[in-house]
Amino acid sequence: MWLCAGGGVSVGAAVSIRGLIGNPERGDGLNHFEWASRLIRLARAAAWLGLLGVAVLSLVTGAWRPHTPMPGQAEHFLAYFLTSFAFGVGYPDRRTRMIACAGLCLAAGLFELLQNWSPGRSPNLLDWAASSAGAVAGILLAWPVPSLLRRSKPG
Repeated sequence: MWLCAGGGVSVGAAVSIRGLIGNPERGDGLNHFEWASRLIRLARAAAWLGLLGVAVLSLVTGAWRPHTPMPGQAEHFLAYFLTSFAFGVGYPDRRTRMIACAGLCLAAGLFELLQNWSPGRSPNLLDWAASSAGAVAGILLAWPVPSLLRRSKPG
């Protein structure tokens, strides 16, 4: 989804969202299999973009990193939670989910260690713990999604 400078959604975003879910006005909605397949593809893209975003934001200098009003550990938890949840939805088999969760926890530790060489940044064990907790929570919350996709049909 693309946001305009004024804060609204662009026309391109509306077109791409219609392409994703179909246009109910024309009666070309997706069947359940197509809907679930597109949701999985969208989640996979979000997961890899989330990982890229986490990597970049973890390694840029302190002056370039955006700051939010949230505490640092809450930022870490949320970023890894969202990324992990997307991996959990995008890769529904148990083995891949476990690998994704372990990989995110390892990546969090690696990114923390690499902050030794990023000006204005320093590694912190609590940041790694918050990131890892977010990764585990995201995977756990995404765990029932594949069975829900198999059981329910879009409205």
